[in-house]
Amino acid sequence: MKKLTRFVSVLLSALMVASMFTALNFTAFAADSKLTIRANSNIFPTQTQEFDADTNQITVTWWMQVSDANMVNTQCVITYDSSKLAVDMTDGVNSTIQDGKRVDRILRVTDGVGTVTNYAPQQTYLDLHENNPSGKFLDGESDNDASIKVNSVNLEGRELTESNGKVPFVSVTFNPKDGAQGVTNVNLYVEIMQIRGESEEEEHYFIARSEIADNKVSYMPETPSAVYAGTFDDYSVQAGDVFTVAGTANFLGTEWEAKPTVNVMTKGSDGIYKITVKNVKAVSGAVYEVKVVEFKNGDTENPIWHGVPGTGNNVDFGLKSDCDVTVTYNPSTGEIKVTGTGVTDPSYKIDYVAVVGNGKDVPSFVNGKNWDPTAAANKMTASSNVYEITYKNVAANKDLEFKFAANGAWALNWGNGSAVTPGTAMDAYDGGENIKFNYKSSKSTFDLTLKLDLTNWDADKRTGAKFTVTAKDCEQPTTEKPEPTTVAPTTAAPTTVAPTTVAPTTVAPTTVAPTTVAPTTVAPTTEAPTTEPVHVHTIVVDKGYPATCTSTGLTDGSHCETCGEVIKAQEVIPMHPDTMVVKGYPATYEKDGLTDGVRCKRCGTWVVERQVIPKLIRYGDVNRDGEITIEDATLLQKFIAELVTFNEDQKRAADTNGDGQIRIDDVTEIQKYVAELIHELGPKQTSS
Repeated sequence: MKKLTRFVSVLLSALMVASMFTALNFTAFAADSKLTIRANSNIFPTQTQEFDADTNQITVTWWMQVSDANMVNTQCVITYDSSKLAVDMTDGVNSTIQDGKRVDRILRVTDGVGTVTNYAPQQTYLDLHENNPSGKFLDGESDNDASIKVNSVNLEGRELTESNGKVPFVSVTFNPKDGAQGVTNVNLYVEIMQIRGESEEEEHYFIARSEIADNKVSYMPETPSAVYAGTFDDYSVQAGDVFTVAGTANFLGTEWEAKPTVNVMTKGSDGIYKITVKNVKAVSGAVYEVKVVEFKNGDTENPIWHGVPGTGNNVDFGLKSDCDVTVTYNPSTGEIKVTGTGVTDPSYKIDYVAVVGNGKDVPSFVNGKNWDPTAAANKMTASSNVYEITYKNVAANKDLEFKFAANGAWALNWGNGSAVTPGTAMDAYDGGENIKFNYKSSKSTFDLTLKLDLTNWDADKRTGAKFTVTAKDCEQPTTEKPEPTTVAPTTAAPTTVAPTTVAPTTVAPTTVAPTTVAPTTVAPTTEAPTTEPVHVHTIVVDKGYPATCTSTGLTDGSHCETCGEVIKAQEVIPMHPDTMVVKGYPATYEKDGLTDGVRCKRCGTWVVERQVIPKLIRYGDVNRDGEITIEDATLLQKFIAELVTFNEDQKRAADTNGDGQIRIDDVTEIQKYVAELIHELGPKQTSS
């Protein structure tokens, strides 16, 4: 196995920097007493986290994921402001003593094996780096920063991926110095990393000269980093348990968005999770809703929703004034608290109730309005606390879905996912599932009456509501062709025509009887011969499947295996419309962006996939130092002469005239730009 003496470093750990933090702050402190940690990196996006003044330990941990590959060598440098932070040198924190010798474990993936850690409080990154071609500081980094350099050499293949898809690499625990306030930076440089596949011949550099050298390798898991109060906790870091909050858009800006990277709560030393949402706007009469979402062991597919203990209902609150709103969650009791200077009890005053449903699928229902709580046409008539509405000529044999919503919003709504019994009062649950009803009839339409009874509604317990569904066939129009039996008596009634002088024998039924009674010779043709066996259906079930947000489903049905007759027809289950917009983010010079997408709240399916927005390109900046200088022209000449190689980002930046090719013309463009003969590089170049 190849040895990397000089550059193999232990920074592998650092590779996981997009940090996310859990802190130990639970007492109210003045804003100016907060300490904010900002994690920067040459490889990962910047993340920040705020801590209370009494936090005495802060741990920053980076995770990594490299599928089907092993780490052989790595090198990294971590810098920090020594006036605000000190590395915790307590035994068992960042290192341990074994056989009288200190073993550093900042590179967690090796547990100290094959690694060398150099604590250099008086040296900056620029003093230590060997592989950064730009020689620049990161944003916010100071010349006074202290540093830690980690090298790991000839590890003979340390596995980078465990069963849950991520591994803790670098983890550093700091002690904030007394009085430390404001923003301070912890910076991670991944200088080199060599990995291998199944054979030694596959060894290659994943990171070289402080840049990603192999863009095909996916190295960042869903939750790439963690910052929290306390020391390194191997279980919590590997398991990746994440608690977030999700709720209504008037509180969090997005409607019930549940992701392990959005609205993440921080964990305190007492085990309680907390998040503060800044400057929430107060709206008179509005109800704000929230739940805590748990991602167990980093499982993003099966989030666990926590609401009011015992019921699981949303936690509701009101606001009397704009303020910061803090949500805390105690996992041992399930209690969720919402506090803030403007936080009040929610107001459940009901101005009106409307029916909302799938008018898009069944336009004759809910006046064709599709899940619209604001539609005035669907407001119910109120009598005391009983609300009622009747829909005429609704299409029969269709799957109807509906709920009841108050005040033109979703904050207060009622449903019930159980099978509907027409004419029977049933429980209407706060925030319950859609009510589903299909009226089977030989007629094409029916009249539907919906009633919501809030007489016994308990706004505090959110219980006591009842609903009733009443359905009946529509009365047949009088313009239909009259039945013969209803007309015959009026045209042949003997009492109005027959005179008293006419002998009754002339109208005696005896002369008509032979024509109206079936002769005995015809009877056998209408009856099945007794010798023909009676067919008994062999029933086979036609299994259906559920609908999703992108495709319709089918109910179960059945048919006869022998004769093929359909016993129970399968019916189409319409697509459900319960979707939400998942916001993207713009591209930067450092990372790709994402467009907005649409995702189903029920099954998680992406109805509209988010698309990658390529990272911005600073044309001409081929050495990626943030500036366009004559050094870029020189480096581009070396590339054209095949003396150096470029990654894909460098190649995009090298096409300075936007013609899709990299030639000496592009070098000339950089030279003109440096000489201020032109003022813009790239496809939209403007000459002076």
